Amino acid sequence: MKNLLRWHLHYLFTRKTRVFLLVLCGLNLVVYVMMTRWYEPRHERIIHAEMFARDYAFEVFTFMKTSLVALLTYLGLQLFHMSRYEVLLVQRVGRTRLFISQCIALFLVLWSVMLLLLLQATAVARWFHVDGFWSQDSMMGSLSVMFVQHVMLAACLAVFIQHVLSQFIVWFGYLATEVLVPYGVSQQATPAIAYVLQMLVANAHMLEDGRMTLLLKPRYVLLAAGVAMLAAMVRTLSRDY
Repeated sequence: MKNLLRWHLHYLFTRKTRVFLLVLCGLNLVVYVMMTRWYEPRHERIIHAEMFARDYAFEVFTFMKTSLVALLTYLGLQLFHMSRYEVLLVQRVGRTRLFISQCIALFLVLWSVMLLLLLQATAVARWFHVDGFWSQDSMMGSLSVMFVQHVMLAACLAVFIQHVLSQFIVWFGYLATEVLVPYGVSQQATPAIAYVLQMLVANAHMLEDGRMTLLLKPRYVLLAAGVAMLAAMVRTLSRDY
């Protein structure tokens, strides 16, 4: 498994991918700095410090999620649809090990980039004094569970719908959950359809009290991820290469 993961990572980190990651991290850093509103008058930043910190937390959280979902779509296309060595690996390591190693490699890359973006956002927040609502633990926990489900869903779609457009279903599902759950909404006021959609495409939100969390309990999200993984593995075992 270790050699398989190294192989996947070596395949993923082409020059094109490195440039994509560099641009993504650079864009996030610029956006984080602008979201601090450093250009506002100093007295406004002092008087409304709590409001500035709250707005920064929400805007950074949203932009970070969107960037990571875009990265998931890009890597999913590379790993599940444009891989030039998949048939050879199936013959050597088997379908199940290949599928599981692809999912683990995809999640490891996403989680590593998430940590990098979180470090950037935290450093900018402390430098510009807008870290009052910043919660690294809640953000890391909710995003980690969210992307476990997203990776399983992306893999499931790839094996059932063997077309590049399948990866964009995750993207559109994420955007739909963003629209259905507006900023600062309470869980009691969230429409029922949002909970149904969250079972299919999980999403983390910042609630009215400042908490960054999933609308559903993590075990339900992980259960949905497990169902997607089992369905994908069954389909993989019967798939013709």
